[in-house]
Amino acid sequence: MKTEYHRQITRAALAPYFTDSAVEVAVRANDAQDGLKGQVGHAEYHVDNAIPPAFRYLQEQQRQAVLALQRGDCEEGMRCLGRALHTVQDFYSHTTYVRTWLRENNGQATTPDHIPPLLDWLSRPDLATGRAVFGELLTFLPVVGPVFARIVRLPADSHFHQNLDGPHRGPEFAYVLAAARKHSDYLAHQAWMQVRETAPRAARVPSPRPQEAQPHPEPANLNRNARPLHLVE
Repeated sequence: MKTEYHRQITRAALAPYFTDSAVEVAVRANDAQDGLKGQVGHAEYHVDNAIPPAFRYLQEQQRQAVLALQRGDCEEGMRCLGRALHTVQDFYSHTTYVRTWLRENNGQATTPDHIPPLLDWLSRPDLATGRAVFGELLTFLPVVGPVFARIVRLPADSHFHQNLDGPHRGPEFAYVLAAARKHSDYLAHQAWMQVRETAPRAARVPSPRPQEAQPHPEPANLNRNARPLHLVE
């Protein structure tokens, strides 16, 4: 997924629970996953090549985020949340989940609002990712990358062709964005519920007025047009 969409989704998911400065720590950690160090030898960051290792990585980052916030380490907790959210968001753009869901719902009048997040990735062993191809990293380089991609005919199952990273990949990306937003919202809410009493005050936004507190919707029914108001004045 392109950086701008990672940032948008991450900010929107965390903003109801954490201060702006804390959210930006998570955004920077999310960005760093796409840096050179994160691209080489860390397929689990991006749900590349195999889904189970990425799911284990996601669960560990969630666990570490909660532990860090509970002990008062805001910086590390937010970094872990940013890394976890990056992996969540890449799951929907780097796997066959969206295309599979659309195929299974073929013939129905679906919109991006209808696609649910998949919370347990291992429950769908039929899902797959793109295949790593030698030299493919060159396609990510500015200016040179697009030229390289045109000259070298990468296989149809390569990451370059399989990933749904932005609107340029067609109407399927709207479904990627919707599912990634819903799952990111859910992850942020679940993390907050575990640390809301112990998270450092510097990281927290004020508690809501009683009339604003609403139960978080079930994951399958999350709707971006009807965001609940959590922990905001």
